[in-house]
Amino acid sequence: MAAWASEVSVAQVPGSSLGASLGMTGAERWPHVFSPIRLGPLELPNRIVMSGMHTNLEAFPDGFRRLAAFYGERARQGVGLIVTGIYSPLASRDGEDHSPCFNTEGDVDRHRQVTAAVHHEGGRILLQLGHDAATVSA
Repeated sequence: MAAWASEVSVAQVPGSSLGASLGMTGAERWPHVFSPIRLGPLELPNRIVMSGMHTNLEAFPDGFRRLAAFYGERARQGVGLIVTGIYSPLASRDGEDHSPCFNTEGDVDRHRQVTAAVHHEGGRILLQLGHDAATVSA
């Protein structure tokens, strides 16, 4: 359990006046949120999931170092599972200059530093793959 989970009072959570009046922490009020869970072969330390979002950090010259630091910090703060923004398995996405792609060995190597940073902090990460259906022809 993340250290902050046992320290956060439900008085700090909107709509939680009952728990606050009882002097309960977030972990006491919502024990399942902070308990481990198994998803197939994957054991997560808790049920807190960071939804996928694009940071566009990969567009910078040192972008994957920045991305590793960004996601590593979220894992350090206790996120159980981090979902990345969408990466395309296609070589290009309708001419967009900085669309994140994942289709070469170089892409795999760059993402390894992100995965390593998250795992170093005890987190888990899921690379979200997808494509723009408008660019795919039959």
